[in-house]
Amino acid sequence: MVKLITNLFVVLLLSKYSFAFETNQKISGGGALIDLHGLIELVLIDSYDLKKGELDLQILRQNVKRQLSEFYPRVDLRIGANNIKKFGSIPGIDSVLLQGKDDINTSEATVALSLNLYRGGYNINSYRAALLEQKFGPISIEKMRFNVAREVLQLYHNLKISILNRKKSTLELNVEKNYLAMQEIVFNEGQITKVELSQQKDKVDELKRKESYFTYEAQSYNNILLGLIGRDEKALSKKISVKLINEKYVEVFKILNFNIVENYDLLGMEQKYKLSKFDIEKIKSKYLPKIDLSSLYVYSAFSDKSVTSAFNDLEKDKSLIGITLSWNIFEGFATNKDYKIAKYKSRKLKLDILNKKRNLINEKIEIELNINKFKDEIDSLQGQILQVQHGMVISQEEFNNGQTDRFTLDSYKSKIKILEVEIKIKFDKLNLLKVDLFGLGQGVS
Repeated sequence: MVKLITNLFVVLLLSKYSFAFETNQKISGGGALIDLHGLIELVLIDSYDLKKGELDLQILRQNVKRQLSEFYPRVDLRIGANNIKKFGSIPGIDSVLLQGKDDINTSEATVALSLNLYRGGYNINSYRAALLEQKFGPISIEKMRFNVAREVLQLYHNLKISILNRKKSTLELNVEKNYLAMQEIVFNEGQITKVELSQQKDKVDELKRKESYFTYEAQSYNNILLGLIGRDEKALSKKISVKLINEKYVEVFKILNFNIVENYDLLGMEQKYKLSKFDIEKIKSKYLPKIDLSSLYVYSAFSDKSVTSAFNDLEKDKSLIGITLSWNIFEGFATNKDYKIAKYKSRKLKLDILNKKRNLINEKIEIELNINKFKDEIDSLQGQILQVQHGMVISQEEFNNGQTDRFTLDSYKSKIKILEVEIKIKFDKLNLLKVDLFGLGQGVS
């Protein structure tokens, strides 16, 4: 037995496998370090979705000005010149207009001014709808910012979990490799069968594959994140620094100036509901009279002064001011049906809002339950660490008294490190859920 313990001690001393747990993990190659905060900032700067959102905001602003233009008068200018030629013999035209001549030149200038005094409320409701859309524009962009940042965080979280799982696999692999070394010594002394030794080798091989998988997975997430900040030389020169500690992601979002008072999706639905009210009013305007003011100034002249007096008045300046009243009395019930359809759609949107509020409350409850579940699991793991630490103290005493071997003592140490990794994984999942809770908005209750 003493010989066996001595041999195991020598094997463990020669082993090059480390149980060290790094505080920070650098995944990519050389270059400037970039943490989560910097990573999100860079992605937000280069996000095509946000750039398109800014253009959408400019479109909304121009649309407000477009709707406002309906309240301004319209001025049209038309200038014309004609040449009337004799073509055959047309009774009346030749004698009255041409006066026996082969042709005659005419000119005309018209200036028209029109103004919509009243369109049944259509223009004012269109303008108000445009103002509402413009007001929601910045909120829509803020929603895009949050979604982009949340996507980056999810990838960063996946990268971090992959690194932690790889570390856990490495720790487990080291334990099993050391146990395999002990098994090989025991096998050589004929105390176990070849089948038992083979089973331990299979376990080691499986953990090697697991470790390789998590290494590949971590590198994949790393490449995806680097791709989000661009494919140029400057972007590729950066490397992501993953903090293998308890990162409070909500604080990162607050530093990035995210302050979600009301749920973005709910605000968008409420905007659609308000717009539906304007749609109803615009359809109602078809029932109401329209009043237009028009003013017309015309100057016409003939080149030949000998034109008959029947056309002499055409040479004079003429002006006209008039008010027109139009009213769509009946068009086969189409407007009535459009009005009812618009009202039904508006009611549906109201029900969607109520349903969304209910779903948000349920979602909040579910997130809080999962947060509490992770807290309980963390408490359980921390309790397991205390138990293992207690066992390690006993094992240390037994080892000092020659009552146990080095492998048993080191197994306790490895178990503590593995449990610490599992706690880090649970904490990171918990912190990710807190961001989702943060994203629901403060108004959800």
